[in-house]
Amino acid sequence: MKYIRVKNWDKFQQYKDRNPKWIKVYRDLLDDYEFEKLSDTTQGHLIKIWLLAAKLDNKIVNDPQWIKKKISAKQNIDLEQLLTAGFIELYDSVQECTVLYLEEEERRGEEIRKEGDDDESVDVREVFELYRDICFMLPQLRAPMVSEIGRSVAKEIRERTKGNQLTVGDWSQFFGSVAESRFLTGDNDRGWKASFDWLVKKENFGKVQSGKYENSNRGTVAGFVDKVDAQLERVGIND
Repeated sequence: MKYIRVKNWDKFQQYKDRNPKWIKVYRDLLDDYEFEKLSDTTQGHLIKIWLLAAKLDNKIVNDPQWIKKKISAKQNIDLEQLLTAGFIELYDSVQECTVLYLEEEERRGEEIRKEGDDDESVDVREVFELYRDICFMLPQLRAPMVSEIGRSVAKEIRERTKGNQLTVGDWSQFFGSVAESRFLTGDNDRGWKASFDWLVKKENFGKVQSGKYENSNRGTVAGFVDKVDAQLERVGIND
């Protein structure tokens, strides 16, 4: 039985664990000449095949009718067009696909290890657990695992820690100020609450540290009234 696999799969697989919940679709796909030549239908089929590859460890049986059913396609799948364009590859056995898949897994694991070596003193999981324990009123991830946090967010944590020379105590104080902020915890006109990944981004982290979201500055009805009163006093209306 022959199998197909998505070419350069490690570009799309972003989770360390298998069977990821999502894949990354790059914006430069819109400038890909081979992708542009595909029909609209085949473009849609290709993206669905990427999702199927994520579910099946990039080992898909070369059966167009079976693939059609798995991706809920209404029209027939043109695998030949995808093969010719170089988006998928054909292999004689599942063993060949498995070998290539494991090689990609090893490369991705090495990239993750290199990122983790940038600052060995940073315990990303510990920072997340501080957020979970102190900011329990804010949106929570389902599991306090680095793989659930995501590589990009873990990188943000390391950069904030290294750039600001933060200790565990500093992170605890930071999340404490977040928990005390009525604006960041939902007392605003949209009912919006800050999330973990929002808080650790450089720009937002700096705003919180500078005191922008302290209760005396913004985010409360009382604070808004104070600002209005102050403005009225300046123009001589409020006696």
